[in-house]
Amino acid sequence: MRKVLTLALATLGVAAGVRGVEPRLWEDFERADFPPPGWHTEGKETAWTRGAGTNNHYARGNLVVERGTSWASLVTRNFALKTSGQITLRLHYIAGLQGDGEGKRTVTLRRGTNELWKTELTAPWSWTKLKVTLGPYRRGDNYNLEFKVTGAASTIATVWLYVDNLHVRECETAVEPTSLGRVKALYY
Repeated sequence: MRKVLTLALATLGVAAGVRGVEPRLWEDFERADFPPPGWHTEGKETAWTRGAGTNNHYARGNLVVERGTSWASLVTRNFALKTSGQITLRLHYIAGLQGDGEGKRTVTLRRGTNELWKTELTAPWSWTKLKVTLGPYRRGDNYNLEFKVTGAASTIATVWLYVDNLHVRECETAVEPTSLGRVKALYY
């Protein structure tokens, strides 16, 4: 009897864990289309292009600002949350500034155009990993990510943000204790 109960509980645990691992958004920029299907750019659109490294491709936001201010965004396709309402966001990035001005590089989780979470991306001249868990947010709503470079300069400045290996996954859904009690009661 204990073997049956253990098997039933293990099956519930695996099913609950698997439900939350389907990616809601995944992009490695290896396809030739840029921006990827369903994505778009805003602001100074020429700032975002597909970059090429020695072994891979990535999204490259290079914003050149001459005497004044400017910005450019790369916005992902919409994705819905189906289970837990919490997500894990992972990506690799390089961020920098050169010249006499100021610059910011940010990633924002949005519902439509409403900002729900935002962080500034700063890093040395090498690929850096960001991993963060966000939420809970409403299930069924459409969300997107905005990668934005902004700059201001009195003469000239270049602000850049390179992004690769973007993953958005819903967090694993926990099995409610009451459901375990119901399964246990079936076998006793």
